[in-house]
Amino acid sequence: MFSRTSRSSCPCKVSIRKPKRFWPTMFRLIRLRPAWAISRRCLAEARRWSPTPYQPPRPPPRRKSGTSIVTSIAPIRRQGLDFPSLFLWSIISSLFCAYFVMAVLGLVRINPSDLVLAVLASAVGLSLWAFYTFNRPDERIARLSRGMVELFLLSFLCGSLSYLAAALNRPLWDEVFDMWDKALGFHWKDWLLVLNSHPRVHLVLAAAYHSMIPQFIGVVVALVTARAFKTLDTFLIAFGIAATATVSISAMMPALSPLVYYNIVPSDYPNIVLAVPLEFASQVTALRDGSMRLVDLSGAQGLVTFPSFHTASGVLLFLAFWQVPYLRWIFAALNVVLITSVTLEGSHFLVDVLAGTAVALVSWWTADRIVRFNPSVVSRILEASVGRRLPELAPEAARRTIRPRLE
Repeated sequence: MFSRTSRSSCPCKVSIRKPKRFWPTMFRLIRLRPAWAISRRCLAEARRWSPTPYQPPRPPPRRKSGTSIVTSIAPIRRQGLDFPSLFLWSIISSLFCAYFVMAVLGLVRINPSDLVLAVLASAVGLSLWAFYTFNRPDERIARLSRGMVELFLLSFLCGSLSYLAAALNRPLWDEVFDMWDKALGFHWKDWLLVLNSHPRVHLVLAAAYHSMIPQFIGVVVALVTARAFKTLDTFLIAFGIAATATVSISAMMPALSPLVYYNIVPSDYPNIVLAVPLEFASQVTALRDGSMRLVDLSGAQGLVTFPSFHTASGVLLFLAFWQVPYLRWIFAALNVVLITSVTLEGSHFLVDVLAGTAVALVSWWTADRIVRFNPSVVSRILEASVGRRLPELAPEAARRTIRPRLE
């Protein structure tokens, strides 16, 4: 089996039988001793008999101070802070700037206690996002907390700006909208009498009308649970675009409602109580004549008539829940009923509903294109710059380089 037996010239004083192929035995010898005890002679024989030179294991490199930017950027990018998220936060920043200008000019002011609560709620949500992004990474909890904060800020800012839109005191368009409804063959007063004669239908429509805010919370939870993060980004961006568009259009084309336009009182429909409260008309009138400048959001009302924000929200919720397989048909039916209830329960003209549907569809299409957009050039520049600054902590980013395009 062996050609000959001899003592090794290795100073480690270990007798071995030298076979025809020496390197497996030598490697077993080397692995039995620590790296510092291997003599130069052993290393020389190991290099001689082994196909590749032997290198002692090196300790892992120490993390230098001031090099945490790469370890911070990676979790942020994993949590979706890319172009769609930056676009969404640019919408939030623009709305905040508009709100700041409104407050400085003194057109409408929000109750300071409501502002403090909004800031605290946003701070808690962002703190949870940061904790579950950097300290204890959990993608679902991080996206859930950040999505709730984004949805809350969009709702809060757009709701505040809707009071500014009413305070601009532009000419009312109720007469024009009523004329458009009649041109479409829709007579609001007649349908109100039909609903008054069917109280059970009213209960179903009212319940669907009031389900909008719970659905906002549910859609974020459902999409995060299903890991449909792109759909979540699409929904939030579409919601921001639709809310901004409805508030902007209502500022240029304000209207009260069919209830106010036709001078309808609750005694005209004694069997039902409409979902929309009648206090919104008094708030709009007070904002238009300047008697109301301090807004208490605890008693806030929806002041946007054209386009219908309720309708736009129902369409967006329909499209978002459709991406969740086990919930699509349930919430599809619920949101169809919600959109149907807007005209009578929400006291809207029919053209308000049609305009809200159009705004929602355009907003979803735009948001989908934004989410699909991939600014590869910008991302390459960012990765290459980070890789050049700290290559030892970003080996993948350091290997990516921007290659010039050959024309």
